[in-house]
Amino acid sequence: MNNEIHPEAPEYFEGEIEELVAQLLEVFGDGDSRWHYEESSETLYIELESLKNKSGKVIEENAGPIFDACELEFEEIILLPLTD
Repeated sequence: MNNEIHPEAPEYFEGEIEELVAQLLEVFGDGDSRWHYEESSETLYIELESLKNKSGKVIEENAGPIFDACELEFEEIILLPLTD
């Protein structure tokens, strides 16, 4: 469930980020999520609760095709397990 508003992220791509997160949740399983865009480095951080017990290899194999199809242009997109 990601209901956070991110004032530092321009509105024109918030919907696309939410769609990307939804696609990742479909692949890795439901659970809480949140994301943060760091404008200075053009990096998108996505945290998913469902990544906690997944290996780096499994994450890379499943997220790779989603990122390849993604039209968002960030310098980097980083997936992390959701932390409290």
